Amino acid sequence: MKGLRGRLFFSYLLLLLITLGAFAFALIVLLNTRPAPPQASYQRLATIALTSGLRDMTWVRRIAPALSLQQSLRTIGDRLDDEAEQQGVRIMLVGMPNRIVLHDSAGRLQPGEQLRGNFENYIIPAQLLRNLIAQFRALVGSYFDDGEEWVFVGLESFMLRGETYYLFYAEPRQRQSLQDALSEFGTELLPVIGQAALSGLIVAALLAVVISRSIARPLQTVAEAAAKVVSGQGTHQVPVEGPHEVRAVAEAFNKMAAEVQQ
Repeated sequence: MKGLRGRLFFSYLLLLLITLGAFAFALIVLLNTRPAPPQASYQRLATIALTSGLRDMTWVRRIAPALSLQQSLRTIGDRLDDEAEQQGVRIMLVGMPNRIVLHDSAGRLQPGEQLRGNFENYIIPAQLLRNLIAQFRALVGSYFDDGEEWVFVGLESFMLRGETYYLFYAEPRQRQSLQDALSEFGTELLPVIGQAALSGLIVAALLAVVISRSIARPLQTVAEAAAKVVSGQGTHQVPVEGPHEVRAVAEAFNKMAAEVQQ
């Protein structure tokens, strides 16, 4: 009956492996579709804001006095569209503190719309401020546009006709790659998965032993009784125990033994 016990053990082991595999697959899919932490996007957008944004601010201060407000905004919008295309980002001109969009390089938010989202103050990393003397007010956060999440860095850029304007540099929020997810959570997940696998092996071995005994012991009793009948040592009734199928075998043997005895 060792073969039965081994087959049961490997059956439970296969079931365990399939379960762990399904769990691992679901976990990988979940981690791979998880939004990436925004800090890397913030730093990348801040770098663009401190270069492109500063050039725009200097340019606006130079041309604004000679133009009307509408002409200034139209000219600024054209310049921001060019910058957005060159930098590969979305740039919005936003009036603060009411967060009113005056221009969107993507053309998805119309002038006069309010930019709704999560906003918080942002301290620009020191390494990005090298060789810059001025201090800048900055914001970071995210907003949703047609179901897509965008992250942004907003830099206080200039004042025009007594109003404060921010330039918002935005990009779609990145999805976390599997490699990044594993590097972030791998050290925590691997011990848990290892412990689960070890526990599963122990449970599989115990189940194989218990269930094989419940099947093997009654069958072994029937086999021994049948051997005695064959060797002419008389007939013996065997206990009717175990699973339904094993009980059926014992009952059939007892019936046969009774008929042989008669």
